[in-house]
Amino acid sequence: VLKGSLTDSQVQVVAKSGSIGVYHLELFRRGVKVPYRLERAVTLMPPVIYAVNPPVAPRNSLVTLSGAFFGQPKGTVTLIQGKKKTRVKVLWTDTGISFTVTKKQRAGSYQVTVKNKLGSHTAAELLTVTE
Repeated sequence: VLKGSLTDSQVQVVAKSGSIGVYHLELFRRGVKVPYRLERAVTLMPPVIYAVNPPVAPRNSLVTLSGAFFGQPKGTVTLIQGKKKTRVKVLWTDTGISFTVTKKQRAGSYQVTVKNKLGSHTAAELLTVTE
């Protein structure tokens, strides 16, 4: 059972845990015995990165990851170069993540991985940091 908020046009709930899958949502109103059922209303999936933009970025520039199922609360973004892993500070929404390539980030190519409570995903394309 989840609790949330309801307006004329929106139902908002937060699933604190759950398994990957598609779920129905039943809304119960006080005094009404039969719930209103929304078929396939909630999808819990691991994150998916569609694109790294720009794929080549100089230090101190903004990079945006587009995708789906990033979720709330925010998870983590890690840049991986060989055995070195660097977590970056992010601005996080359900469909986009932005971060700044720091001045300290070494030039080179990086795998970009997003992780949340339901799993992780590494972008198909690399992020190349330039001088």
